[in-house]
Amino acid sequence: MTPKSTNRRPKPEHMTGTDDGVVAAHWESVWTSKAPEINSWFEASPTTSLELIKRHAAPPRSAIDIGGGSSPLTRCLYQEGFRDLSVLDVSHAALTESRANFADHSGDITWIVADMNQWTPKRTYDIWHDRAAFHFLVAEEQVQRYAQTCGAAVAPGGLLVIGTFDLDGPASCSGLPVQRRSISTLMACFESDFVAIDATETTHITPSGTRQSFVFIAARRMAPVE
Repeated sequence: MTPKSTNRRPKPEHMTGTDDGVVAAHWESVWTSKAPEINSWFEASPTTSLELIKRHAAPPRSAIDIGGGSSPLTRCLYQEGFRDLSVLDVSHAALTESRANFADHSGDITWIVADMNQWTPKRTYDIWHDRAAFHFLVAEEQVQRYAQTCGAAVAPGGLLVIGTFDLDGPASCSGLPVQRRSISTLMACFESDFVAIDATETTHITPSGTRQSFVFIAARRMAPVE
């Protein structure tokens, strides 16, 4: 049984980072205006993400979920035996919801409140996952910075899993414009540091019944050139 969410903020020792005021204000409004399970991006089971991670990375491995909000992916990875898990989101409300739903294991997770556009990782991870944030990067300089951050944050041999809107996906989400990509153009964003190992197309059915086309890629972090 899923515990009821609370309004209590996560303990400071489990919550780190800073965020941009304008971006944070937008997403705080989104997260507090309605229940998470009726937001368009909600999926009860992160099937595609989990399949790609399990196919190419075995536990125990460290992992970070970018824009993880209250996604069930971290819980699923924990149940599969993954440890050293982190969730990053610009919304404090989103992570509060997620932490409340994680019950007794919340203290095992690192919760990071940060705007991905400004965040600088302080460590490396074996797995980097993002199904929520990348498509909001519509400026080329934002995409380049994101790719550079991935190159620095994913350990050599580590796994990158990115899901984003396909070319026939929605042109906006939660009141913001998005960038749609094909598998090949998504792969191209990360080719300087990663080599593609897997890709798939999938359809997300929103809680209201709308169909959204997604593409997912999995890529392996290449060893830095000496």
